[in-house]
Amino acid sequence: MFSEEYLPHCLTMGIGGREFWDMTLADLRPYLIARDIRDEEYNRRAWLQGRYFYDALSVALSNAFRNKGQKVHEYSDKPYELRKKKTTYEYPDEETRKGEELVKANMMAYADMLRRRFEAKKNNP
Repeated sequence: MFSEEYLPHCLTMGIGGREFWDMTLADLRPYLIARDIRDEEYNRRAWLQGRYFYDALSVALSNAFRNKGQKVHEYSDKPYELRKKKTTYEYPDEETRKGEELVKANMMAYADMLRRRFEAKKNNP
């Protein structure tokens, strides 16, 4: 039952049959997240294509049925802007910001320690 329900979904995500049986649910999580991201991107592109089509059709019909003396509508000469020019991240609260800064500092310290170890081994074979 489990394999009949989940294995086909896993196969569509690029997970082989043998790999499927060796995985835990925690191992599947990145694949599920990637699938959700891919689906959202597909949906966004489909919506955007529909918006361009709507604009093109609107311009064509507006011009076809306009009265004499009305201005001619023109299709946009540049694509839609998908993002703001500068993206900034705002922390939901001060505690989250401090937590992320602490994690970043710990990761930098760990990377520095590994670099020093590597250099020490390199200099003293």
